[in-house]
Formats: sequence, C-alpha cells, structure tokens
Amino acid sequence: MDKTYICIDLKSFYASVECVERGLDPFTTNLVVADPDRTEKTICLAITPAMKALGIKNRCRVFEIPKGIDYIMAVPRMGLYIEYSADIYSIYLKYISREDIHVYSIDEVFMDVTDYLSMYGMSAKQLGIMIMKDIEDSTGITATCGIGSNMYLAKIALDITAKHVADHIGILDEESYRKTLWDHKPLRDFWRVGPGIEKRLARCGITTMRQIAQADENLLYSLFGVDAELLIDHAYGRETTTIADGRQLLAAFALGAVGVQLGTCLLASTECPIHPAYKEAVLKAKDNDTVVTGRITGTPVRIIKNSMAREYVKQEKAGADKMELEKFTLGSLRRAVFEGDVKTGSLMAGQVVGQIDEIKPVAEIFKSMYEGYDKLRKQLADAE
Repeated sequence: MDKTYICIDLKSFYASVECVERGLDPFTTNLVVADPDRTEKTICLAITPAMKALGIKNRCRVFEIPKGIDYIMAVPRMGLYIEYSADIYSIYLKYISREDIHVYSIDEVFMDVTDYLSMYGMSAKQLGIMIMKDIEDSTGITATCGIGSNMYLAKIALDITAKHVADHIGILDEESYRKTLWDHKPLRDFWRVGPGIEKRLARCGITTMRQIAQADENLLYSLFGVDAELLIDHAYGRETTTIADGRQLLAAFALGAVGVQLGTCLLASTECPIHPAYKEAVLKAKDNDTVVTGRITGTPVRIIKNSMAREYVKQEKAGADKMELEKFTLGSLRRAVFEGDVKTGSLMAGQVVGQIDEIKPVAEIFKSMYEGYDKLRKQLADAE
C-alpha cells in the first residue's frame, strides 16, 4: 500500500516564540535565545531566520556572533516553549488522529496522512499548507514541511529540499529522491549520516548517496556492521519505520524524540483486559487492515477494518452528520472490549498492528524492545 507522510518543523522555534511574544517578525529581527548571565562561550539555543540570513550558524556560541551585528538576547523560557508546542499539537489533532502522529521533538512531528487525503479531497501539499496556515494564524509561528512516500523521505524533504523552495515545502518519492539528491553533497546533510560515517565513507572514495547505492555491500557491512542495512536502504530512499520494536524506537530517538507513545503493541499483552477475540483480531491484522474513522466529526480514530468500520466510512462519505455517526457507533468500543464483537465493535489499533503476531507479558514486550534498542544503539555508536 502506497503511503504518504508529512513532516512538519517549526522554523527557528524558540527564537520565533520570543519574537511573537514581543510582537516582532523573526524574518526581520535579529534575536538569539541564550542566557546572558553566562559567559560569551554559552551556546545560543536558537537564532532567528534574519540572523541565519547574515551567515550566522544555528547553535553558535555568543562570542562567534560578529561584533558589528546588533541583536536582542532572549533568556530561554522552556515552560513557554512547551506551552506553544502543546497548543500546536492540538492544531494537528484537528486534522489527524493521534495514532497517526509521531512526535519527534518539541518542534517537529511526522504524520501519516495516507488515509486522510481522499477524505479531505486534497493533495498532501494542500493538506500541509492548510495545517501550516492554521499554525501561523493561531500562534504566529512559521512552519516548514516535508512530504514523502515514507518517513525517511519526508524528513529529507524537510531538511534539504524545503530549504531551496519559496513555499518551504519539499516533496520526495523514491524516484525524485534519486533524481535530485543522489549526487547531493555533503553527505552529512542526510539524516543519520554523521561526521564519523561521512569520513569513513570518504576514505573509500564514497561521497554521495549514488555511490553508496552502487558500492560493494560487503565493503559497507565491513565498515558499519548490521547498520549498513539502514544506510543502503536510505541510499535508495527506502524506509519502513513505525514504533513497535527496538529498531524503530532507536529511529525515533535518533530523530530527536524525548519519548515515544506506545499503545497497539500493548493490546496483545497478557495483562491487557480486553476480550480474547479483540486480541485475536490484533494478531490476525495486516499493516493495511486499518482505517481512520471520525475525521468529519473532528475526532479521528484508527481502527481495524470490519463491517462496522466499512459502514461508518460509507456513511461519512454519504454526508451523515455528527449526531447520526455518533448514534451509529454508540457502544461499539464496549462491544469490542468487553463482548469480543469483532464485526460491529470498534477495534482501535494503529498501523503497527501488522507487526504483532503473539501475546506476551508487558514486561517481556518492554524488555524485548529495550534490548533491541540498546543493541542497535551500541552498533550505531561503534559505526561512528
């Protein structure tokens, strides 16, 4: 099944919040977020786009700012930034179910919009523009957007492509990725390629994604071990990231997450009190066996496809109002959880349901996830 992901980043977030609070435009105002009580060696947590336009690097130290540039120094206010981030997350929820939102940092999220485009009758770019406009109208914060056929390409579209277009929206699929970015330099612009990996590759004469794709895989595995698999996939623009095991947990943290939200994998735990028939439905479901309902009513929820889900979507598309839809689903979650009704019950589950094939204790689920995470983290550190 073809997927479409949107990755949204809040541009120069901390600095933009400080400008909004002062009634200033971050694109014309020189402002840095740093603690003035520390020495000039203190790191600027953020600088405005106006300062970036002057050639000043983000995360620079105060003494590195040229003396001839006048600027405002704003004291960091993390509580305020968290409030803005929470407000913006509530904007995302107006359009996308929380099950399809992956929060990777205070100012960046991924959204699986695959099932929303036909419902809203718009392209991914149109949906991205609508969400970005809502963010700016509601909070004054400018956002940038990457759109991709997988989470990796959405991230690369955001980090590289969006920076070179006027509307701040980058779009990539595997074909356009290879066409436009296979020869892009430097390699460290690509997610997960740090300076250490870049230097190792350069010593072998590899300086582009094209050369990684065309390289001898035995060479790459000798350099990076099992992590070469991810590097090769990324060279071709491939990615299968979701949040259900240690590898995916590592990917989330590598992208800047401070935590991840788990839900679906716990449905198949021995401790979960849902009906056994519900658990069996989770075990049988494939990754394309879910659908989003409730988008028109403003309460989108992803559930496993069954007769109730299909009828609900049919009524939504036919123009049923909120009251009719709520009446139709009344008691459906109870029927699924307590009665095991897998036909007319609401079997809530995320897309990772396709990766779950056995019932295990919660302790074992978390142990397996963290052991996988720790093993891959160490392998990644060794590869650096």
